[in-house]
Amino acid sequence: MFATLNTYDKTSLYEMSYAFMRRFAFIRVPAPTLPSDSEELTRVLGAYADRWDIDVDDSELVSVGEVWRATNTAVEDRSIGPAVVKDILASVAAHTTASQSTRLTQAVISFICPQLEGVPKREQILREIARVQRIDDELLDEAARDMLQVTLKSDE
Repeated sequence: MFATLNTYDKTSLYEMSYAFMRRFAFIRVPAPTLPSDSEELTRVLGAYADRWDIDVDDSELVSVGEVWRATNTAVEDRSIGPAVVKDILASVAAHTTASQSTRLTQAVISFICPQLEGVPKREQILREIARVQRIDDELLDEAARDMLQVTLKSDE
């Protein structure tokens, strides 16, 4: 039997008894470190997309990779793993009628924002994501206010 648990979410669960915990081996699997070079980032995300059989172009791979890196480097001890990125890539690939910026931002709203519910530094994380070139910061700000009660725009 395998079970997964995000370290950050562990505190919101009831404590497991020692008798239960000793029956499992706890193996830490950290989120991967993403390269800062766009070409290497494309290669890394391309390998994931190929493995998941998701067809997106290189500019979409770079954009999703930049969102992933922004999310995972904005604050310490809070990162997302490949499963959320798989959902983002699949969403971007599936919704081809909208602009790339809209598709990427909607995917962030759908798959990253729910991960930030109750996270004290969610505003800081979202501000980093909003700095990604192909993110529609107006759309993200509106969703952040509605879903997470944080404002990203400083002019209000």
